[in-house]
Amino acid sequence: MRALYHHRIRILVVDDTPVNIELIKLILERQGYGVKKASSGEECLQILKMFSPDLILMDVHLPGMNGIEVTRRIRHNVQLRNLPILLMTSQVDDGSPSSLVVQGLDAGAEDFIYRPIAEAEMLARVRSLLRLKKSLEARDELMACLTHDLNTPLVANQGMLEFLCDGGCGDVTVEAIKVLRLMKESNQCLQELVQKFLAVSKFEAGENKLNFSQVHLGKLLNDIVAQLQFLVSEGVTLSLEASHEFKGEVWIEGDRVELHRVFTNLVRNAIKFTSQGFIKIKYRKSRSRDAIVITIQDTGCGIPLEKQGELFRRFRSGQHKTESLPSAGMNTRSGSGLGLYLTKLIVKAHSGQIGCKSVVGKGTIFTIRLPVTQ
Repeated sequence: MRALYHHRIRILVVDDTPVNIELIKLILERQGYGVKKASSGEECLQILKMFSPDLILMDVHLPGMNGIEVTRRIRHNVQLRNLPILLMTSQVDDGSPSSLVVQGLDAGAEDFIYRPIAEAEMLARVRSLLRLKKSLEARDELMACLTHDLNTPLVANQGMLEFLCDGGCGDVTVEAIKVLRLMKESNQCLQELVQKFLAVSKFEAGENKLNFSQVHLGKLLNDIVAQLQFLVSEGVTLSLEASHEFKGEVWIEGDRVELHRVFTNLVRNAIKFTSQGFIKIKYRKSRSRDAIVITIQDTGCGIPLEKQGELFRRFRSGQHKTESLPSAGMNTRSGSGLGLYLTKLIVKAHSGQIGCKSVVGKGTIFTIRLPVTQ
C-alpha cells in the first residue's frame, strides 16, 4: 500500500515492552508519521516538556505511573488541552465505573484500542484523533480572532453610548436615557466576555506574562470591597476580616492586576447570587504557615452538587438556582463558563490552589491558597 506522508505530524508512543513499541513505530513510520518513543509514564512527562507531539499512543499498564495517571497529569496542563491521547490495553473489561476504559476516558483520554492491535483499526483511530485535534485548534484560532476583532467596535460603542447619555447630541428624554443605559450595560457585559476570552487564550497559549511584585493583600481586598459595595443588594452585608494572628501588613508575591481579577470575579459572583444575609472575605495563615488562605463566603442560593465538579472547567458554569433572587423569578442563572476557569488559571500561575464548597439554599465558600512571602 502506498504510504501517505504526513509532514510535521509527530506521534509519541509510550510502552514498556520493546517489541510492542518497535512494531507500532514500524506501522506508523510506514504511513509517514514521525515517531518518538518513551518506556514509562515519567519519561513521557519529561519528553512533553521539550517535545510537542500531535498525538500520544500509550499503554495503560506502565511500570510506576500507569497510563491513566499520566493522562490525568497531561490534562492538568492547559497548553496540552487539545493533545489527543489514545490508550492501549490487552484487558477487556465490562464497562463498569471501575473499569480501565471508564477510568481512562474520565481522566481525559479520547479513545481506547485493544490488543492484539489490528493495524487498519489503529491507523483509522489515529487519523480520526488527528482530525479532531485539527478541528479543535481551528476553533480556538477562530475564537481568538473573533474576540480580538470584536473588542474594538465594542469599545467604540461604549464611548458613543456614554456620549449620548451625557447629552452630546442634544437633550434626551428620560425614557430614552433608560434605554441607552440598558444598552450600555449589555455592551459592557459583551466587553467583559470578550476580555475573558482574550485572557483565557493568552494563558492557554502561554503568552500571558505575569508581572510579579510584592502585593499588599489587605489593601488589594479592601479596594475590591470598596469598588463593589454599590452592587450589594439591600439587606446583604459585604465585609473583610483579617485573622488576629497578623500583627502587621500581609504581603504576597504576585501579579496585582491578575489577583485583582481573581478576587473581583469571586466577590461579584457572590454578590450576584446573594439576596439576603452576608458575604464575608477572610484571610489567615495556613496550618503549615507556608501559605495565606483567603475565603469568600456567602449566604446565597448555592450551587447544585452535581455542578460543583465542573465549576472550574472551560465553558462550564454552576447554573445557580435563583428562586430567592427577586429579579430572577424561577429561572436558572449562569455565566459564560469562563470566569472561574480563568480564575483557576491565574491562581495556578501563582502556584496556588482554589476550591469550592456549596450547599443549595445555604451558600457557598470559595477558598484560595497562595504561597506566603518569606
